[in-house]
Amino acid sequence: MDVVKSVSAKKTLATMTLLLILFAFITPIYTFADLVPCDGADCDFDSLIELIKNIVTFLLFSFAVPLAAISFAIAGVMILTAGGNTGQVEKAKEIFWNVLIGLIVALSAWLIVNAILVGLGAKELGSLE
Repeated sequence: MDVVKSVSAKKTLATMTLLLILFAFITPIYTFADLVPCDGADCDFDSLIELIKNIVTFLLFSFAVPLAAISFAIAGVMILTAGGNTGQVEKAKEIFWNVLIGLIVALSAWLIVNAILVGLGAKELGSLE
């Protein structure tokens, strides 16, 4: 039974490592292009507020949400490969609920920060201006 746990742990670790490496190479390709809204000479308070909004949005939608999806997938694989092991099923359920609660807290925090920044003059998410 210890051999099965060891193989399962190695597979999970290998999968997580592969996904994180893939994530690390793909993320910079599509996210870092428009993070800083000014070129240095025309920076003002509005640019600072926009930069803060861009950083928060990047961290949440380009980092936290994909990481949560990977964690949900890992929890699902753990449940599918449990094979009657109730300890592994409980561990997977705990991972699932912790990720869900963390994602809800992160999205709620983003909503509050977004409302404050829009109140300070930043463009709304999805604005064309």
